[in-house]
This record gives sequence, structure tokens and C-alpha cells, in this order.
Amino acid sequence: ETSLPSRSPTFYWDFVIFKVQDKLYKVPKHVFEKSSEVFSDMFSIPQSADVTVREGISDEHPITLTLVESTHFEALLNALLVDTRYTNYADVGLGRQQWLWVLELANMWRMVNMRRLAITQLSNMKLTDVDRIVYGHKLAVADWLLTGYRDIASRTVVINADDVKLLGVNACL
Repeated sequence: ETSLPSRSPTFYWDFVIFKVQDKLYKVPKHVFEKSSEVFSDMFSIPQSADVTVREGISDEHPITLTLVESTHFEALLNALLVDTRYTNYADVGLGRQQWLWVLELANMWRMVNMRRLAITQLSNMKLTDVDRIVYGHKLAVADWLLTGYRDIASRTVVINADDVKLLGVNACL
């Protein structure tokens, strides 16, 4: 009787299939388990022994992520799945909007390290004072709020109508 080889505890991965809008994504499950409190909790819930109904293991029964756009999810995947041994995050090719989407999803799914990374990447992109205030409120980044309001207060240029529209009248008074 021959026995099966043992599985590597580090490099024998399960995959999970997500459906976002009308696209399917098959990605390493451990990446989501390690980086997200939400997914870690979700994957720890026992599922049916009947593999024909278990979510996330087949194209017919994916885990559907509602309220998420595929372009936003792909930006997150690009950041999550980069191999930093060979490249750094600046080389991933994500622009400002993509990093904002990454930060939004990192907040939603409690991805602490990815949130920190997205904030760092966006901060390196030199956001304007108005952008820091708007995104600081929307994405709960206290440092952006502090520096944004400080820089607005020390401006030598008057706040224009576009800034008032973005910030709201009360913030500009």
C-alpha cells in the first residue's frame, strides 16, 4: 500500500472563487484569510459537507461580493497579489484612483496592512489639501484631515468655488 506524499503547510494552497458583477475570480484563499478579518471569519464558518452547494469552490457556486465593482476588486487583487520579492508597490501600476479603491475595500473588509499600504501609496502621490480633507472624511484617514485643514488654513490663495463644492460650505467658513 502506497501512501500519499505529505502536503506542504506553506505552499499547498486552496483557492476561492469570487463573483464580482459579471466576472469570476479564482484566487489563493490564504491571501484573503491572512489579510482580512472579515474573510478570515467568513472562511472559519463551517460549510456543508455537500461540495455541490459549498460557496467559493466552483464557478457554479462562487462567493458573490455585492456592492463591489470589478475594477475596484481588480485594483485590490493587484495590490494583494504583488510579489514584493521581485517588485515594489510603486511598480504595480496602480494610479491614484485604483489606490483609493484599494483603500475603500481595505476599510470595508478590515484589511489593516492593506489599508496602511494604500494610505502610504496615496500619501506619496501628494494629494492636494482639498483631496486630503475629502478622502480623509470618506475613508477615515485622520492624518489627511489634520494636514488638509492645516494646509487650507495656511493657504495664501483664496478657496475657490470648486473647493467649496467639494468641502461643503460649513468646512469653508
